[in-house]
Amino acid sequence: DCKSILLADCNIEKLDIGLYEQHKCMRNSQRDEIYKMDKIDFCHITVGNLEIYAECRDIDIQGSKIEELNNNGNMFKEFTSTVSYFHLWQNTNIGKLAISNKIEKIKMEDISINRLFAHAKVYINDIEIRDSIIENCYGFKRQHFKNPTYESWQWVEKSAENAKDLREKAEANYQMTKLLYQTEKKEDRFVSNIFDFCAGYGYKPLRIIRVSGLVVILNAIILTFIRMVSILSIHTISLSQDTFFKGVSILCKNFLISFAALAGQNNFIIKDGLPYWLLIIEYLIGVILFAMFVNALYVRYKE
Repeated sequence: DCKSILLADCNIEKLDIGLYEQHKCMRNSQRDEIYKMDKIDFCHITVGNLEIYAECRDIDIQGSKIEELNNNGNMFKEFTSTVSYFHLWQNTNIGKLAISNKIEKIKMEDISINRLFAHAKVYINDIEIRDSIIENCYGFKRQHFKNPTYESWQWVEKSAENAKDLREKAEANYQMTKLLYQTEKKEDRFVSNIFDFCAGYGYKPLRIIRVSGLVVILNAIILTFIRMVSILSIHTISLSQDTFFKGVSILCKNFLISFAALAGQNNFIIKDGLPYWLLIIEYLIGVILFAMFVNALYVRYKE
């Protein structure tokens, strides 16, 4: 029973921290008591298997080699252990790291982890990673992070890839690309926002259907407005049921013309004037959207 542990320059095959106290609480049915510690500090140690069964406020591991580290926290499912600061740094190498509790902040500096697992009750408020390599991740989801960063989305993407979840992987890749484009210059960011709206940077191809529909509807309304202005410039139109249905008929006709223009049909009924050039512009937009759609399908389903 101790509040802090400091280990330096030693080799340990197996180390269980807090297991006895947890077992004692479970044996005595003391489910309202959680074994808590202030700090675990490891410096240049080698451990085969490290199990932490305590709610430790600060965990600091420096320049160490650990084959397997399971940060279990408490053993009671109705309670969630909280780590205020989890710091891994200075050439620390971990074969397997499993996290099973809430972490206020996790910081990784110049470390390597072969396998990183998210177990039950994981929730990370803040994450900071510098010059570190994490080969594989398992079990991480969007809901495990308070404010997802590029690095946390990498964990989600790797977890989805290992779970063969293509939808989750595409969403993670989309979010990572979106965060990268936020650092671009203003004019580049404008272009990226258009690409995001049209195709989700290639990871959301069905958005192009939405954009195509908006283009067709907008152009149909503009064509109808131009037609109505040309009619009103010649004579007045009285409001009646017949004129209403005639207006609807013109709108439907222009919708079909606009749809045909977007689909690449060049035998337009309109041959000159502003409506003609609007249809030409829509045709060019359709070519661009089709190219985006083909590229997005490849990016989204290439694997």
